[in-house]
Amino acid sequence: MANIKKEIEPDFWDLVDELKNAFLSRFGISINADFNEVINIIDKEYSKANKGNTEKLSRTNKNKHYLEHSFIKEYWPASGKRNTEHIPNKRYLSIIAESIGYRSFDHFCEIKRQENILESHYYNPLDYVVERMEKKEYTIGWYPENYVKLEYLGEYKFKIIEHSYNLRNLFKRDKTKPITIYGFGLRYTLDLTQIPNTKEGEKEKSVEGYLSHPKLFFREENDKDKYNNGETCIIVSS
Repeated sequence: MANIKKEIEPDFWDLVDELKNAFLSRFGISINADFNEVINIIDKEYSKANKGNTEKLSRTNKNKHYLEHSFIKEYWPASGKRNTEHIPNKRYLSIIAESIGYRSFDHFCEIKRQENILESHYYNPLDYVVERMEKKEYTIGWYPENYVKLEYLGEYKFKIIEHSYNLRNLFKRDKTKPITIYGFGLRYTLDLTQIPNTKEGEKEKSVEGYLSHPKLFFREENDKDKYNNGETCIIVSS
């Protein structure tokens, strides 16, 4: 019997590219960049996501890590054409998806296709009133792409546990010191920024518009009015 090529969904390769984009957004490094750095991130984050239980992954002496370098080069080549003759190993795709924060590659696809929208995919700063918080961890924003995880210590003091790479500029401070937060907010505002051109040799360009996510902010003072700075924007704050 002749081999029949397995049918794949029309958006499959688009979702494979989205997985690369999500990895970049989460960790600030492209998955086809420095393999040693990438694989260390995946090893660490996958183990953390599975609470240290990695028994379901077979590890040979040849392959010490959860992912093969050849797999990344084959499906996210830095140059040349991607191999579309064979469908990527779903287990490997799921390892990457789990390291980012999804349950599996199928779960990642469901979210990107908006087939499985859950309450946890929504964030409203008005639900996070510090005076009603308990001493435990809270995730502010949209996990895993645009979030910060905080531990409430009491008396308006919070400890930064972790945050997505794209919020790094919000946390240019000593992470070992507690920060004071009186409320949580988000701001929809017209943004003007410089972005690099994707074509080699071309200069960066100015772009004006609204970002895919509103900007998160913390009220480090108890006066709400100080956070409405007169911009043409929508502000929601607890």
